[in-house]
Amino acid sequence: MTVAAEEDEMAPAAADAQEVVNTAAELQAVTDAVDNLAAQSRLAEALPLAQRAVDLAEQQYGASLALIDPMNQLINLQVELGELADAEHNLSELIKLVEEQDNIFSFDLIEPLALLAEIYSRTGRREEAITILRRARHITHRRLGILNVEQIELAEDLAENYFELGRISEANRENRFAFRVNEREFGSDSAELVPALNSLARWYEQVGEHSVARRLYRRTIELIEQDYGENDLRLVEQLQRIAQTFRGQNLYKGEGKDALTRAVEIHEQNPQTDVIEKARTLAELGDWMMVTSQRKQAMRVYRQAWNLLTGDGANPEKGDIIFGKPKRLKYTPPIPEASLVFGRSEVYVDVEFLVTSNGMVTDLSIADASAHWRTQNNVRLAMRHARFRPKFKNGEPTDATMRYRWTYRVPKNQRSTPPAETPK
Repeated sequence: MTVAAEEDEMAPAAADAQEVVNTAAELQAVTDAVDNLAAQSRLAEALPLAQRAVDLAEQQYGASLALIDPMNQLINLQVELGELADAEHNLSELIKLVEEQDNIFSFDLIEPLALLAEIYSRTGRREEAITILRRARHITHRRLGILNVEQIELAEDLAENYFELGRISEANRENRFAFRVNEREFGSDSAELVPALNSLARWYEQVGEHSVARRLYRRTIELIEQDYGENDLRLVEQLQRIAQTFRGQNLYKGEGKDALTRAVEIHEQNPQTDVIEKARTLAELGDWMMVTSQRKQAMRVYRQAWNLLTGDGANPEKGDIIFGKPKRLKYTPPIPEASLVFGRSEVYVDVEFLVTSNGMVTDLSIADASAHWRTQNNVRLAMRHARFRPKFKNGEPTDATMRYRWTYRVPKNQRSTPPAETPK
């Protein structure tokens, strides 16, 4: 064979190699561009480039596991942009690819399964979401053991779906299991357990078990004090949470106010504290006083917080961060009679009213409603007894007009029977 003939045979191979190099370089450049655009929240611009990255990866690697990262990048963008049907299709394709190229218990299945479950949840297919989440968790059990930390988010997502389906005991089981995994990972006497304690406490607040939540928050305070000291800023949020458990029960006992008072004092002990957070904590203490009819004391604390925000009035616009509009502090919503909501998924009442400078409600009227007229009247009556933190202007409380929508989600067992009476 002549030298010329050998060169002719080598030319296509060299061209193929160069094409592979060019494709790899373009893939990397496109992937980097997608990351940069996503970091700037320019998701719509990133989406077509993410699709290009998938096409390039498939061109270079074929149907292989190398497609996982670019496909995940594309799918996450589609979910963020609300293109759920496209994301669901691509997730199904990705799951099939991983199963074929690896196996049905591949660890690479966990992320796409969790994301597919999220789409099912967002589109109301919660039973399907539960099935997918349980499969993902089973994979973690096979690969990492029963009490592995990789499953915590899966357990929390399972709990949320069970709760939305009204399966409270199963939701409770999943939340307690997630906490057990955290406790095994971090130990029962470490401040690293605080986020898990907070998560479990929030669950108990959600189902109305405020006293149980309060015990858990007290435990977080003990752990933080033990590891970081009695004046650590991490304590502020936990003290606020304790106060919130009392508010959730409409109990305004000394411990709640004491917790907020201590939170303010901790801010005072930390010169580096964030001014807005310090003012917010002061405002919460004022809220407690307002609800317990200590209006003069509340106004004094509110003014202190307003002055802290604004630099004693030098920058009044900054006061709007906390005092730019009234904040509802106390309101006991009515529960409609079952006969008035049968056959509905939810009912609402839009109320317009004036919050006075002392936090009271006046000039109240119904602006719009889908609820029965008797329910509307009950909402109107309940709003008359509501209490608000007033709006502040130039350091002084002032009247402000408000509009509020009260919404009642009808339990599923009341949705299938026709309404006893047509709402008026």
